[in-house]
Amino acid sequence: MNAIDQPQSQVEGVTLQTSECASECFLLKCPPVQNGTSTVASGHYVISWKRKSAFAETSLVRTIITLPHVMVENIPLYVHAELPSFGRVRESLPVRYHLENRTGLVQDVEISVEPSDAFMFSGLKQVRMRILPGAEQEMLYNFYPLMAGYQGLPQLNINLLRFPNISNQLLLRFLPSRIFVKPQGRNDTSIEAA
Repeated sequence: MNAIDQPQSQVEGVTLQTSECASECFLLKCPPVQNGTSTVASGHYVISWKRKSAFAETSLVRTIITLPHVMVENIPLYVHAELPSFGRVRESLPVRYHLENRTGLVQDVEISVEPSDAFMFSGLKQVRMRILPGAEQEMLYNFYPLMAGYQGLPQLNINLLRFPNISNQLLLRFLPSRIFVKPQGRNDTSIEAA
């Protein structure tokens, strides 16, 4: 793995007291993985530290921690959604799904939307499309909530014909599955009204 930028320690020069701890975060870029899922060594974390002493100068201690291997999954289609933070009963709730082809191949994609007892919706219930390499396709649905409270959104099912081993759960794990729906007739949009 490689660092995205020049990593600069966020805890350099920090003095910790007994029972205190410190943490920091670095962004790493994984090399391309072959054939789906594999593990990649994430490297080593090197800490140089010394105890604060009022007496003599203490020596610098260098600790090397081997970071664990991480599971890397190559996902050929990236899916994310744009939707409001809440809905209102019997008012349109626009949901926009973005499907991005992250491969060098044309993707044949079958998409269907499962019906839900909590929503009516307008938009394509079942569609088959092709997405060019590096391109993004957008799908717009208008959901109409029928009940107030936390409701499960109609589920999107995606089937990649070129990658039959890629599961629907893997593609959709970053999509919201529920949304809060306010009762009908309230005009107050503040969070307290919820």
